Amino acid sequence: MFSSITGSKNNTVFDDATYVPMEEEDKKFALEFLRGHSTAVLATASVTGEPQAAPMYFLVDDDFTFHFFTAKNSQKVKHIKQNKHVAIVVGFGPEITTVQVRGDAEFDDHIAPGLFWELVEKIKLGDIFQWPLAVLAKGGGYTAFRLKPRVMSLLKFEKGKDPRIYYNDF
Repeated sequence: MFSSITGSKNNTVFDDATYVPMEEEDKKFALEFLRGHSTAVLATASVTGEPQAAPMYFLVDDDFTFHFFTAKNSQKVKHIKQNKHVAIVVGFGPEITTVQVRGDAEFDDHIAPGLFWELVEKIKLGDIFQWPLAVLAKGGGYTAFRLKPRVMSLLKFEKGKDPRIYYNDF
């Protein structure tokens, strides 16, 4: 169990856990784990610090750049325009593995159309209108944004072993 998580880019303390730099094997595991999931929880905050968390479908590149689509009039778009610092978490159970990322969101109006359809294929909807984005975007269209990680943590918990937290600064 974690009693506290504090710190900055190069000075982080995880009580009651083993905290180690991410090796290439860990990065490969993290990328495979991410590609095996289609949803993340995205956390944003307004300029006054009012938080919001929302589940989002995503794609991830080989360099761990995350791609998202959302309605142009969504609260998360308003927040990102005011405060580009965001966080995501992927992995909600039942496995005891998660990837957590902090970084800056950037709007990407020139995203390749193929990426949109790649995401549609990944989430395997029976009908495009099952996707909340398709319904929400009717009122004003959608926008794309990406998240380039500043810090990424891979949490792997195995029964009978100490928790291991792998980190990577970008």
